[in-house]
Amino acid sequence: MSQANQAPTTSRISFSSAGAVRRARHAAALPAVQLAHHALIAALGAETPHHIVHNADRFDIMERRDHLKTVITPRTHTVLAASGCPCFDRD
Repeated sequence: MSQANQAPTTSRISFSSAGAVRRARHAAALPAVQLAHHALIAALGAETPHHIVHNADRFDIMERRDHLKTVITPRTHTVLAASGCPCFDRD
């Protein structure tokens, strides 16, 4: 008898007895270093570098200062959290 003549038979398997029942997911508590890293990536993603072309005026310098502050602050928080510094505050 060839396999082409046989109808495929499927059996229903109950996964509830195997422990595969979907359960509600609980929000995982992330360590401080991961939270700081997420903040760093979000800050970097929101920033666009400011290119100074030719002569810089005070507004170029102020924009550069603001850009560096936006990038360096979350990086500092990431380093403090990774080092376990007690002075690190997530707020």
